[in-house]
Order: sequence, then structure tokens, then C-alpha cells
Amino acid sequence: MRCNYTYPTGYKIMEVFWFKNAENGVEPPDLSNDPEYSQRLQYLGDKQQNCTVRLSHVTLQDEHMYCFRFITDKADGKWTGDPGVTLTVTDLQVESPERVTEGDSVNLRCKSSCALTDRATFIWYRNSQPLTERRDRNNELLLQSVRREDSGR
Repeated sequence: MRCNYTYPTGYKIMEVFWFKNAENGVEPPDLSNDPEYSQRLQYLGDKQQNCTVRLSHVTLQDEHMYCFRFITDKADGKWTGDPGVTLTVTDLQVESPERVTEGDSVNLRCKSSCALTDRATFIWYRNSQPLTERRDRNNELLLQSVRREDSGR
């Protein structure tokens, strides 16, 4: 999520942070202090004019409106980037043949309704265990001469 800003001269920045779903009248909490986000949120900006962050290991539960906030040394020096950034998360779908017979070659394809960049990488898993040791730029996985042991999720 990216945010560039300028603050009024004569103010000293005391606090800079991202938050989600703020309640009216309540000071919003810093996401980097939230155990759900602390290990996944990385500031890429300088916190002076660029407040860009990266959120990793995104799940459907991360779908929210996120806003940036900075607080200065002055009593009236609190600003929020409004309306913020809406993060929409789309589940991936795996296309596979309906029936597979032992010995067949099977091509699995990962699809998404969102536009992926050409830098997108794929890691294929079976039953939560990685099938390959490297990240792959190909959204297809070819299983040759499948066996019963290849079944799973």
C-alpha cells in the first residue's frame, strides 16, 4: 500500500502508522503493534514523505479499508489519509480434470479473477506441503504418470 504526503512546516513528526477500520472518536491502533499483522507488515517508505508498506501472506481476512496516520508535536497536528486504500483479496482457483486414471499425465492450472503482474510467482502445494523447492513463474503444474500417492488437496 502506497501513500505519499507532505505535512505543514513547523511540525515535527512524532508517530507514523497504518491502521484499519477506525471507530469514530477512538484513536486508531498501529497495525505494526497488532500480533495479527506485526510479522507481515513491512515499512518500505521513509516515514517522512513516503509511508509505503508491504503486507505479506495475505488472506481473505485481510480485506479491509486501510488508512495512514501521522501525529505531530502540535495538539492540532493529527492527520489521516482519507479515504485510504481498499484491499480486495481474491481466492485462487485450481483447474483440474474431473477424472484422472493412474498413469495419466495431469495438468493443473492456477487461475485468478484479478490481474496478476508478470512478476507473480507460484508455489505449488499438496496437502500443505510444497511440491517444488523453487518459486515458479508458471501458473501450471504438470504431473506425469500419476499414482495413487499423488492424490490430495
